[in-house]
Amino acid sequence: MKNRVGLSRTFEKGMTLVEVLAAVVILSMVTGSVLVTYSQSRTTSVRDNERLAATHLAQTVLEEWTALPENNYAELNNALKNHPGKPNATIERDLTDPTLQRIWTSLTYQGFSPIIRFHYSNNTLDGPVRVSVTVESKNRISVSLHGLVVPPGP
Repeated sequence: MKNRVGLSRTFEKGMTLVEVLAAVVILSMVTGSVLVTYSQSRTTSVRDNERLAATHLAQTVLEEWTALPENNYAELNNALKNHPGKPNATIERDLTDPTLQRIWTSLTYQGFSPIIRFHYSNNTLDGPVRVSVTVESKNRISVSLHGLVVPPGP
């Protein structure tokens, strides 16, 4: 093939260095965005799994705690009435409490810590006792569930 000046030019098969560099840059951008998306989804998945495990643990502890006969309304009501911060008193229990420790050791999760708080739900020295269970993971993800212990009916 001849160009305008009359010199012949041969076309070689293959890609030039500029074309190769452009392809590498485009491929790098696409690969980078895919890796960032994967990394973010992995982080979200781990966080959601921790939150799900914490919710399961909080629900189990709340159900087990309120089902135990020694944690009945009369005991909680008595403890709250004798607490120095009444009527807005809050009693807090952690793993030093033997009952909570007994419940917690039956569960097989590691890296979570439970706290149970009790207080009157209506800021008087009578009525339902609100039970709040907070479970926190090692990565500071916490879940709180609440329940009521009500006075026995007539």
